[in-house]
Amino acid sequence: LPMSVLAVLSVIGGFIGVPALLGGSNRIEHFLEPVFSSGHQAGAGLGGHAQATAHTASQAAVHHASHSTELAVMTVSVLIAFAGIGLAYLMYIKNRELPQALARKWALVYRVLLNKWYVDELYSIIAVRPLYGLSIFLWKGIDVLIIDGVVNGVAAFFRQSGSVLRVIQSGQVQAYAVSLVVGSLALIIYSFIALI
Repeated sequence: LPMSVLAVLSVIGGFIGVPALLGGSNRIEHFLEPVFSSGHQAGAGLGGHAQATAHTASQAAVHHASHSTELAVMTVSVLIAFAGIGLAYLMYIKNRELPQALARKWALVYRVLLNKWYVDELYSIIAVRPLYGLSIFLWKGIDVLIIDGVVNGVAAFFRQSGSVLRVIQSGQVQAYAVSLVVGSLALIIYSFIALI
């Protein structure tokens, strides 16, 4: 199903981008033309008429060269597609033993191609494993130890302080009065000792 959706979208994209060589207008090619033409006009205003004329001539040469380039690219891509179809027909319909024989003869090449040039493995070594290790370090080292440690440490400090203060703050006025008298006596005794 995803391949079918992509195939339909490529056909639509192909009809939108039919090259001028085949009689199309190639809307994709001219999509950003207003942006670039305004820049060339501004450059022509700064550099004079000779620069604008040279730009128009070079643009015509590029346009002419692009037709031959388009033709060459289309021809090569069609030839490559037909070569792939022919090779697939030869290997999987006409001579089904050929893929196994080639795999045995060119074992290293077969392994590299079978493993998709080891791109996934390289990507894992270069990007996935280092980022995974960094994320584990940030999670366990920074988040759990430092950030959570500070937050939980502050919470534990105030919880312990609350446990101590809860004993002192009983809510009984008589206990507060006794504490006030004891504290006052302690200050008077301290002041008296300090004077002597």
